[in-house]
Amino acid sequence: MVDIDLIRRKLSRLNMYLEKLKPISEKSLKEYEDYSISFIKAAEAGLISRDLAESIKGSAGMRNILVHEYMDIDDEKVYYAIPLAIKGYKEYIKQVEEFVEKIEEQ
Repeated sequence: MVDIDLIRRKLSRLNMYLEKLKPISEKSLKEYEDYSISFIKAAEAGLISRDLAESIKGSAGMRNILVHEYMDIDDEKVYYAIPLAIKGYKEYIKQVEEFVEKIEEQ
């Protein structure tokens, strides 16, 4: 038996994640790969001093490797995959929803 409620919940969650990817897909590759801005924003928010932000912003890539173990991730591949994922999974959601609607009609 097909659990329609479960399918709908999972599709809803997938759609939520795709919506979160949209702002990233609107950035250029350079903006996507430039993590140094996060330190500047932290200083603007009062989290760290401006001097500290300026002194460590060049290390952003290394921080991400250490903290998130991003060493094996190719940022360029991820960047170019985002629009494909958004388009492809939106179609996936549409087709699964159509399938669920057919089941409900039976």
